[in-house]
Amino acid sequence: LVFDTKELGASIPDHPLVLGKVNYMSEASYKAWVDSLLDQMVSKWQELEPSNSQISIITYVLATRLIQNSLFTKHEGFFEEREWRIVYRADADKKQILSPMLSYSIGPSGASPRLKLPLASIPRLSNAALTLEPLIDRILLGPGLRTAVSVHAIRRLIEQSGHATLAEKVYVSQTPYRSRGNA
Repeated sequence: LVFDTKELGASIPDHPLVLGKVNYMSEASYKAWVDSLLDQMVSKWQELEPSNSQISIITYVLATRLIQNSLFTKHEGFFEEREWRIVYRADADKKQILSPMLSYSIGPSGASPRLKLPLASIPRLSNAALTLEPLIDRILLGPGLRTAVSVHAIRRLIEQSGHATLAEKVYVSQTPYRSRGNA
């Protein structure tokens, strides 16, 4: 899915969904970034000699930074995707608004967690009536689904689910197919 981010408007404080642009790095660059971050932390740690309560805060900030970066980083071989991601943060979902939408899917790599957002309004998330349909700019089918039959089948599936305007937004990705061993 390609989202039209200008439709999202202002960010909502303490929101459980985080929208971010994906960074593309080689494995060596990613390891160098982590090493640099840890070196900076150790240097500051030695300089400040933090109290126990400060150690807790520093550790939390470091862990959050590492997790955030891992969720929004992808191998540089995929840079042409110019991907953005929406990440669900369970720790920020204090009112448990989105937790009922947590699910899973079974794919070639086994079971994977999924957050299944409805196309209808998402309750208690913002003051405005937020629906997923106007946010979707395009639906890109991956290189493995690049046949005309696949495009037709996906469009028909979407139309039959009552979302004809989304069916018109189905396109084929121009990213070349790479088997799992080549990525």
